[in-house]
Amino acid sequence: SHPCQQFGRTSYNKCGEYIEYFIEDINIMSLKRNRLAAMEDEDLTDVWLVGTDGEEVACNKAFLAVGSPVFKQMFFKGFREQAERRCSLNYHSIVIGIIVKYCYSDVLDFDPIFKAAKSMDEDEAALLIGLRDAGRYFTLDAITLKVELKVAELVLKKEIWRYVCPSLTELINRGEDRGSFWCLLLHIAIGRPLDCFGPKSEETPGTSSYPHAHPAVLAEVLERRNDTYITARCLQAWFAHENKSQDGDIYDDDKKQPLLELSKTIDLRDLSTYQLYKAYTAAKEDEFSFFPMERILEAFAHHGSLCKTPKSEMEIVRSYYVYGAGMECVNGIYHSRSRKKKERFYRSGEYQGHECTFSIRWSESREKWTLKVLQKVEVEGAQQFRALYCLYEAPNDVPSERVVPYGSWECVNGAEPSPIVARIDPH
Repeated sequence: SHPCQQFGRTSYNKCGEYIEYFIEDINIMSLKRNRLAAMEDEDLTDVWLVGTDGEEVACNKAFLAVGSPVFKQMFFKGFREQAERRCSLNYHSIVIGIIVKYCYSDVLDFDPIFKAAKSMDEDEAALLIGLRDAGRYFTLDAITLKVELKVAELVLKKEIWRYVCPSLTELINRGEDRGSFWCLLLHIAIGRPLDCFGPKSEETPGTSSYPHAHPAVLAEVLERRNDTYITARCLQAWFAHENKSQDGDIYDDDKKQPLLELSKTIDLRDLSTYQLYKAYTAAKEDEFSFFPMERILEAFAHHGSLCKTPKSEMEIVRSYYVYGAGMECVNGIYHSRSRKKKERFYRSGEYQGHECTFSIRWSESREKWTLKVLQKVEVEGAQQFRALYCLYEAPNDVPSERVVPYGSWECVNGAEPSPIVARIDPH
């Protein structure tokens, strides 16, 4: 139907203006389609742009020159690229392809980035920042602005925080001046450092890899955040990634120096017992632990020494402090008045709504330390304990049956996480 019919009875001028604009839009769309088709026409190809990944993008110098004044200088103003058939650019071929398509048609297409990236956070962010940098280099301001808006949308609206770390890293690698875009990402990182730099699956489950920040970026964020636990966890994740890299160290010692200096300011005794448990778990899983296990265990012992023992119980041979267990009813101080070799440690509490007693002891039959819930029963007129459940146990690699390990406890019937058990010197 004629486009004027939707307006009903209107003046000829209004209809005439509408027809004029309608035809102009059709012409623009037709022109874009024709120019996009020219990208696939091998007869029009007179130059190949080579990306950092070695892939080539076929294109036409004239179309590129129309889209960007930088290309016009390169191909028509006596530069060496004018006589070359292949030109290498410091951008990924995906980024080059998007730039070429924009020069041909003024269409900015992000789809190649999201389809090609293997890791949603790191690869996509690096390609987007590369596209932003290419927009600045080729003086395509619209691309620069749209990429910044796209990254801001992904981070702030969709809360994909893992874009921040690789984005900041790519910016600093490309010599970014600290403008408004840099400041936006930096302040997001300062506000949510564990989401942006922390170990995978702790704050954002399902991430595919550790984000590996540039040392200068991470050091600045942690110094400005000034939080001992966040600093410890982010440094653990960063150095774990660095040590596990198949290509050896990613950054040289000079660049890592700010992080090493920052680590010297960390006093693990300032962490809570739960935070220490998280640091301990990470250290146990990492073959090249950033924090030596001795430092973590010393912090555990420090927390145990802060537990005040009543004066009436100063004759206790020793006690154990259980904390961090997922089944919170077992957490607390366990005492023993026995000086026998095979002593047991007890604590009264509630289990499933009933009064009961919890015990820590060495089990000769299992060759493990066990944490059990006991029930009092009467046998031949005497009160005795009967074990109901073994909730947690420590493996049999303990160096001595007289030593209760700090960690390495495992869940049997108790809820995760398994506890930390620290010895207390009552004196």
